[in-house]
Amino acid sequence: MKNLYLLAFLLFFLSFPLFSQNEIDTNYVDIFDLSFEELLDLQVDIVSKQEISLKDAPAILSVITQNDILNSGARDLIDVLNLVPGFAFNIDVQSVKGVTFRGNWANEGKVLLMIDGQEINEDQYSTLQFGNHFSVDQIKKIEIIRGPGSSTYGGYAELSVINIITKTADDISGINLSTSYGQLKNNYGHRNFNLSSAKKINDFSFSLHAFYSQANSSDTDYTDFWNNTYDLTKNNAAKQDVISSNLHLNYKNLSAKLIYDNYMLNSVDMFDELVTPPQQVDFKSVLSELKYEVTIKDKFKIVPKLNFKSQKSWYSLDDYVYTDRTTNKLLTTILASYDITNNINMIFGVEGAYLNAVIADTTLEDNYTIGDGKQFSFYNNAVYSQLLIKSNLVNISIGGRYDKHQQYNPAFSPRIGLTKSFNKFYIKLLYNGAFRAPAIENINNAPSNIIVPEKSYVGEAQLGYNFNNFGFALNFFDINIQNTIVYYYDEINDTEGYKNVGKTGSRGLEFELKYKTLSWGQIITNYSFYNSVDKNDVTDYNSLSEGALLANSQHKVSLISNFKLFNNFVISPSLIFFSKKDAYTGVDEDDNLILSEIDPTYLFNVNLLYKNLFIKGLNISVSAHDILNQRYYYYQPYDGYHAQYPGKGREVSAKISYAIDF
Repeated sequence: MKNLYLLAFLLFFLSFPLFSQNEIDTNYVDIFDLSFEELLDLQVDIVSKQEISLKDAPAILSVITQNDILNSGARDLIDVLNLVPGFAFNIDVQSVKGVTFRGNWANEGKVLLMIDGQEINEDQYSTLQFGNHFSVDQIKKIEIIRGPGSSTYGGYAELSVINIITKTADDISGINLSTSYGQLKNNYGHRNFNLSSAKKINDFSFSLHAFYSQANSSDTDYTDFWNNTYDLTKNNAAKQDVISSNLHLNYKNLSAKLIYDNYMLNSVDMFDELVTPPQQVDFKSVLSELKYEVTIKDKFKIVPKLNFKSQKSWYSLDDYVYTDRTTNKLLTTILASYDITNNINMIFGVEGAYLNAVIADTTLEDNYTIGDGKQFSFYNNAVYSQLLIKSNLVNISIGGRYDKHQQYNPAFSPRIGLTKSFNKFYIKLLYNGAFRAPAIENINNAPSNIIVPEKSYVGEAQLGYNFNNFGFALNFFDINIQNTIVYYYDEINDTEGYKNVGKTGSRGLEFELKYKTLSWGQIITNYSFYNSVDKNDVTDYNSLSEGALLANSQHKVSLISNFKLFNNFVISPSLIFFSKKDAYTGVDEDDNLILSEIDPTYLFNVNLLYKNLFIKGLNISVSAHDILNQRYYYYQPYDGYHAQYPGKGREVSAKISYAIDF
């Protein structure tokens, strides 16, 4: 009952209208100044690689603008994605925070993350690493497919696609500087420094982003399942440091991109037990792209593209775990787009990928059981196509992707979308297939190296309507994953690895309601729910509650509000509510895992932002995250004997940014 009173109070607070007499003066498009119709007509190209409006795009989409991020006071990508329906975060191993989507543990190759179209997922295990990793100050917008994108982007896009688009010379003409500091109760939370510069000179333009950060993921004790405890404020035990840069060069239709990213963690929660002193694990990536666009008579476009990715993932030279492995991936793509008529477009793509993995020193760590013991390589070739037809009756998107992996049988991922918008109403019916080949370490750690690809089939439907200052969208989803690739640990034989274990998935709904006015601001409420009844055969994902998957709340509510006050001042309270969930919290006398019910979590945040303080381009903000000090705990969503990892708790932050226009 106490929780219900608290939720009701916060709902009332976030829904109370605050009025002002002045409009905010910004030097970029302010979403406050866009009608719902204009918001829905924002152009995106993440779905089909062809610009199309949000309401007509054959996918369930979320678009987060730089203004959304600035107003919210988000510290990192976790803060941003927590505001999006379906997303949540859990612990993997070695202090790495991983993503879940619509109840499904998705961190190993089920969600594709891109920065400016370049793939970020590491290729050893195909994982992602969240938590003070990516600079939010560099972002122009984030396009998110809340559903499969494999028919276009391949295997990592099995359940969702996140594309971070950074600011270019069209957004910056000079230098943007920002710095922020966050304080926890017992330690600093983060110290971030960001520099962005861009300029356009005739047919040439460039943009350069640089980010340096020191952060702590927690400031309290970590205790493993055997009651071994360590104070995370000592010896940088909760370190999350990052050095990154992102360079774009453009000359007419030729573009080149280069990203360097080094994410450095300290960890005492290595796997199933506490390890001291803290061990360092790094994730080093160099990503590059060369692309040229050829347009013929405004109707036919050919885009050849070359991407090269080199990574040292889970890199550690410490005593407890020594890992020094490099993966190199070469991707060649030719994309063709042809406007057959004003209402018919066809896209065709050919893709070739070559991946090579090498162990630096086989005398210091286990050899590969695949390849020649030191290195392993394979190729994957694919073709994909899509036909977009706009008509008065319905818009049709039909296509698919055909993959031929060196290790496995060919696979076809179909895609069908029907969309229609009229007056203020729109509807979408979608069906997508996905194919995900096992990652290198999935194969290497499978019994006798026998493991097969996952295949997923997802059906979705969305209804949307906008009237006056209100808008809402309701969508339903049904996810079916076959041949699920699952990590396992055999405590009897003390062995671990990966295997295929039947089916899993979820079904559910997501709802979003928006209210906005030009006079005082906006309120956005979204709700997401999933259920896995009759969907899950993976015992390691089982939960106490019927229909719930391990360590994942079935209900999530996000409330986001921005209120314009005097001059250029904005106050933005937000609340993220996670319902109860079931997770492993310890072991019994026989070292068997104990499954417990975890209370709901309320993350209440407030950001105060003053734009153009004294001079144009100077912004100052002060924020408080997790005001109720709930200290969101990250639980492991599979059977890996990893104890819950404590979150940051209450953090008070300040940020200063200044844009110098040349």
